[in-house]
Amino acid sequence: RVSEDEYFEAAKIHPRLKTRLNNFNRQFESTDKSDDDYVPIRPEWTTVDRV
Repeated sequence: RVSEDEYFEAAKIHPRLKTRLNNFNRQFESTDKSDDDYVPIRPEWTTVDRV
């Protein structure tokens, strides 16, 4: 776990870090709300096309 102070220090050093973490949090929150719809592996990925 990262403290808030460490997060802000790292964001100062790496400006894109804050944007990337915010995007990750937004994606994570959107999948949290719809747990019933969330499937980590798509069913079409599990079928064999050819051997």
